[in-house]
Amino acid sequence: PQTSVAFRPDASMLAGAGFDGTNHRWDPQTGQLIGQPMAGHTGIVIALAFSPDGRRLASLATDGTLRLWNPDTGRELREPLAAAETSRVLAFSPDGSLLAAVSADATGQAVISTWDAVTLEVAGKPLPSVSAVVTGLSFSPDGSMLVASGANGAVEWWSLDDREESVAAAAPGAQSDVAYSPDGTFVASTGSDGVIRLWPLPGAWLELACESTARNLSAQEWVDAIGPLEDYVRHCPQFPSGVGAPPDAPTARYQR
Repeated sequence: PQTSVAFRPDASMLAGAGFDGTNHRWDPQTGQLIGQPMAGHTGIVIALAFSPDGRRLASLATDGTLRLWNPDTGRELREPLAAAETSRVLAFSPDGSLLAAVSADATGQAVISTWDAVTLEVAGKPLPSVSAVVTGLSFSPDGSMLVASGANGAVEWWSLDDREESVAAAAPGAQSDVAYSPDGTFVASTGSDGVIRLWPLPGAWLELACESTARNLSAQEWVDAIGPLEDYVRHCPQFPSGVGAPPDAPTARYQR
């Protein structure tokens, strides 16, 4: 049985993988297999992704390896990378320059790592998640942000410029996947409670709050609306901090 499928962006190839640890390729017009199976994994292949230009195919398996293939020749392009055995997701950046997946740090803690999608060299410091199990990854359309969903209900954003977490929101149930809208203004997540939630971008979120309140939130309002994981900022730069908030709180950085 197949556990993951992915179309090449130009729809000229369909890739599939399954329990035997191999990746297969088909011509979607004829249904005929293309070449020999791509073998290398020793565990179940659980995720596949084509690069935006269709010249690379990434596969992730329960053996804890991430492999990069030439889909035309069926050959591996580089030595495999170590990834977390519990990792189930991977994603290419929109321009194809980065590949993101969940790996493990020296202590065994799961972190989100990014690699150069051509050389497979580490690109930037790892992004620690508040969730032990990351269930979804999505780049913003311009490639400047990365968002992740977690089994603990977390939805987290990072800026890839400074590698700092921008917002960590909490849904009431485990989140199973996450995706950016094409215009980059919202993120959608879906969870175990059967609800699809739309999250405004961190900057847009705060800007909407300023428009609706015409003042800065109080410290308690911030915790209730944004959550305790995010440091207080003045979302209305022209007004002083709200009741109970630090008077010298920094102003929000709005994403455009």
